[in-house]
Amino acid sequence: MYRVATDEQSQPQIDALPPGALAPFAEARTVLEVAPWGGDSLNDDNPDAPSRSSSLWPVGRAAGCRA
Repeated sequence: MYRVATDEQSQPQIDALPPGALAPFAEARTVLEVAPWGGDSLNDDNPDAPSRSSSLWPVGRAAGCRA
């Protein structure tokens, strides 16, 4: 298992998240700790490249928006 650390520059941004974003953010951190390479590759020409993508929100919904 990996450990996700928050630096001092990122913490104020996390503190400013709307309440509706806190649970999904915590889930995203957990996913990164358990399976950091589990997302889709951002590079179709090189699927083994180290850049990954993961959808955190339902399509058409942004952080803090009510359904």
